[in-house]
Order: sequence, then C-alpha cells, then structure tokens
Amino acid sequence: MKAFIIACASILSISMLGCRAEVSESFLEGMELSSLSGKKLDEISGMVVSRRDPGMLWVHNDGSKGRLFAVNTNGQVLATFSLRADVDDLEDIAVGPRPENGPAFLYLGDIGDNQEKRKFIRVFRFLEPEWVPGKDRDGAVSIDEFETLILTYPDQPHDAEALLVDPISGDLLIVTKEHRRARVYRAQSDRWREPGTVRLEFVAQIAFDDVSGGDMSSDGALILLRREEKARLWRRHSGETISAALRGPGEAVPVIGPPREANGESIAFDPNGSGYYTLGEGEKEKLFFFPRK
Repeated sequence: MKAFIIACASILSISMLGCRAEVSESFLEGMELSSLSGKKLDEISGMVVSRRDPGMLWVHNDGSKGRLFAVNTNGQVLATFSLRADVDDLEDIAVGPRPENGPAFLYLGDIGDNQEKRKFIRVFRFLEPEWVPGKDRDGAVSIDEFETLILTYPDQPHDAEALLVDPISGDLLIVTKEHRRARVYRAQSDRWREPGTVRLEFVAQIAFDDVSGGDMSSDGALILLRREEKARLWRRHSGETISAALRGPGEAVPVIGPPREANGESIAFDPNGSGYYTLGEGEKEKLFFFPRK
C-alpha cells in the first residue's frame, strides 16, 4: 500500500484522483478496488458495510423501486432484495445497533424531496437479510418483515440525502441537502414504538452544504458527511452528543470526485475501523477505499 505524496498550493491541490485544497491528517488517498458489474446498479445513492458478512456491502439506487443489493468488494452482485413497501425517493442506508446481540438492523431512508413538498418522509427498518451464495442474483428476495417510521419536520419540508443511526443510542438522524449549510434532525430510538407520525427534532446546523451521504463509525466516535467533491469528518468524545460534536468545523478528508467519481453520493465506514468506502452514481461505478493512517 503506497501513499501519494502531494504538493499543495494554498488555493488548489491536484492529485491523480481529484482536486482538493486540504490534505487529511487521518486518511490516505483512495485506492480503486473494483467496478460494480450489476446492470441494475445504475444510480447508486446509498451504501453501508454488512455487519453479518465482513467484506460485503449493501447498496441501493436512488428512486422509488425499493431494491437492495448485496455486493462484494470485487464488484460482484451477490443477491438482490426487494422491500415490499411504497417508496417515493430512497436516498441513503444506515446500519444500527444489534438487538439483543442478534443481526444488525438496516435502515432505508425514503427521505429525498427535490421539490421540498412532501408532507412526510419514511424510514424503513429490518434485520440484515441472509443470502445464499449462487442464488437470487437475477431475481429479488422479498423483504416482508419491516417497521416503518413516518416522519415530519418541525418547520417545513426539506430535501435530504444523508441518513445516520447513532450506534450508541440508536437515535436516527437526517441531514438536509441545502446550499451554504446543512441542518440535522433527530428521532430518538424509542419513537419506533409510537403509533402514527413522529415529529423530528432539530438538533444542529453545520457549515457544510449540498450533503449527499453520510455514515458513523461502528463505535460512534466518528461522523462522516460528503458531497460530490468533498467530505468532512467530526470527532465525538466519550459522553458527547452528536449535536455537540457537530458544532466544530470538522476535518477535511478525501473523496475522489469528478470526473472519476461522477455525482458521488455514497460513503461508508468499514466497521473494523480501517477506513471508509465511496461510490459514485452511474453504471459500472468504481469502488474506492480510503485507508486510515
């Protein structure tokens, strides 16, 4: 594994993998691992790393089809699942704490709203599915058992493309996609037990705009948000709330960005703490891994 040594000017930094004005002190430049081979993976919007099967990723497309794909880091589609629910605009996926030491929960965020007109948004929760090698690659296994959390904002409808789940508390967080800023809204973990529509709570505003994806490390200590050509990392100290951790400016960390990673929306920590993955949005997109220093 070789790190690139980059000479940086004060305004512009140019590398083989993109342009950036800052160099991370925490993560190395991205390494290309593979190209995704599935023809149905043409608009990838969300990604998370499996807790059941190390080295496997869960990804989904943008839009209303509600399909979830299991892929490996070699770019092969291993299985396809279909959520039996009405979906408007899936934008991100997150993983949550394991209930009673069982399989982890996956959370699918039906949170996109380009016109900012939706009266409510939804998050679906279900146990991470099992899959059998060599089966269900072309068809789709139905996900019939899931919970639905119907959410409204406390102020007005927002477009959002980043969904986070706190691995410590289980709280759900949605980060809006706006110009010049992002707002963070929370639904506490116990709200899943309440009937009806849940009103989100505004908890933070950050000076990072056009957020298109995010993730939290498996220990809850790191918060990662990205847009197409930039990403930032916030560190959370023991006992600190997420809203308190996000008050600082964060640390610039690398992504590939265009042209090699067009419309990059997906970013996900490896649960073992070794780094994070990114994917762009398009056909045969390349999977990159950014090792931790």
